[in-house]
Amino acid sequence: MRTIEAALVETADQIAPTITIAPMKPPAPRRAAPARTRAERVAWADHARRIALARADAADLRRWRYSGQRTAPYAALWLLARVERRSGPFRPLTEEHRRHIERVAAEAVARIESTLDLADRTRELTAEHPCACGGTIRVYGGAGATPCAQCLDCAALWTEQGVIAA
Repeated sequence: MRTIEAALVETADQIAPTITIAPMKPPAPRRAAPARTRAERVAWADHARRIALARADAADLRRWRYSGQRTAPYAALWLLARVERRSGPFRPLTEEHRRHIERVAAEAVARIESTLDLADRTRELTAEHPCACGGTIRVYGGAGATPCAQCLDCAALWTEQGVIAA
């Protein structure tokens, strides 16, 4: 879990600065003075509106945070939203970013499947481990099934308990 979390968070840490649009800068502070004319009231209202917009933009929850909530589910959801081009203060991902996210996601899925024994796997043993008949042995198992090995030439079958059929 920690390896997967570290990989997802690190990926988000690497991609976020390159695609995130910087928050709006607040307007320069103004000296407080009573608004005497309609134009001054409009200017003060506009100034207050720009300050509120800049604060809201900086606090946008869609931005990646470098502190606080840095969990695997949050990083995975943030990366998924970027891949799906969800709205927010972001530029589109480059093809290189997409490939990097795909690699990290595939690695995470493989780790989870391997750890939880969810994946169905098949491998052929090299020529260094041939069957007694000289044939190639195929090993398969996973996904909760009992691991088995079978010779592709003579069809001999082995399990953890020994030879089933020869």
